[in-house]
Amino acid sequence: MMGDLFNTERIFFFLLIYLGVSIAGIWISLIFWTSKDITKRSRSWIARILSPVLVLVFFIFGLVIYLFLRPKKTMDDEFREKLNEEVLIHSLVKPRFCSECQQEINNNWLYCPICKKQLLKPCVKCGNNLDFSWDLCPFCGAENLRAFEDLVEDKKQ
Repeated sequence: MMGDLFNTERIFFFLLIYLGVSIAGIWISLIFWTSKDITKRSRSWIARILSPVLVLVFFIFGLVIYLFLRPKKTMDDEFREKLNEEVLIHSLVKPRFCSECQQEINNNWLYCPICKKQLLKPCVKCGNNLDFSWDLCPFCGAENLRAFEDLVEDKKQ
């Protein structure tokens, strides 16, 4: 009776069943993992369907193919990178403020739209806009000495 319980054929049969169930479990889990992973990495419905099917049909070989073909970054990672780039770009472009009313102004404006103060002066030779503190035009090299009226305005402030 004891010999029937520990029959080698029966043990081998149970080991095969255990191995088959384990492999099937791993296979199904890889299909679900692939489905969740591609959802985080792509908005393409074709990729969302074909990736799990690839693992379903080719099992481990399909998983290796998927790992080579999948996008390297998740959509969240790409969004964070773009956001960091925007923050960096914004931090490099320093805002300019009107010296009279402290309103934020565009770098190309000649006059402040709030207080109407002149912000830039035209070059006497080429006409490009220059900051009032510049005595030399960086565009044409002409000397742009400040006019007497500009000096009087500086003393008033």
